[in-house]
Amino acid sequence: KRDWSSDVCSSDLIFTDGSSIPAMRRLAPQHADALGHPDTWAMVVVGESYVDQDTSTKHLLGWTTQPVTYEPTGSAFLGAQRIGSDVAQRTGLIAAAMWRVAVNHGIPTTFCTDSATGGGQADGSLGTACPDESYFLLRALFQTLDAALEPGALQVVHTRAHAGEIFNEIADTAAGMEARKSFNHKRQQLDLGIWKRKRSEER
Repeated sequence: KRDWSSDVCSSDLIFTDGSSIPAMRRLAPQHADALGHPDTWAMVVVGESYVDQDTSTKHLLGWTTQPVTYEPTGSAFLGAQRIGSDVAQRTGLIAAAMWRVAVNHGIPTTFCTDSATGGGQADGSLGTACPDESYFLLRALFQTLDAALEPGALQVVHTRAHAGEIFNEIADTAAGMEARKSFNHKRQQLDLGIWKRKRSEER
């Protein structure tokens, strides 16, 4: 339950979405990437300031969009092993969670996704028949956030696609535009290959 005794209570809203071209689904992901048609994802960060329990204002803080990478030795490889909208959605949630962990503050955070499956896998209410590297990374990141934040401060909510939620529409549009022509946004400066090697050494 929120503490409304303060004048302003702030939280982060992080909207994520993914885009996948149906014609590429039968191709190996590296082939689709070589053709210039990988899956893509986008995230939009919104700051919400509360005046009272029923009134809040929202401010767009920033956004980014990226192609999904499929090279296992690449620094930005997040475990995607096939083409598909579910993979794009999951990758967007992973990237958004990685960013949120790196921000390192205690502000309550809500992840908003129009993927019921991706959201359920993120918060642990759903599993998967194919627990690959991307699934384990997704769960690990959200478990990290859940442990780091105050109880109840982390939420994952389902947002209906194309239902007029402006920030979800921004994420959807950005991911689609990235698929057509990349914005070439700078990626988060984190080499997951280093962490994988450290983990292997510890074993």
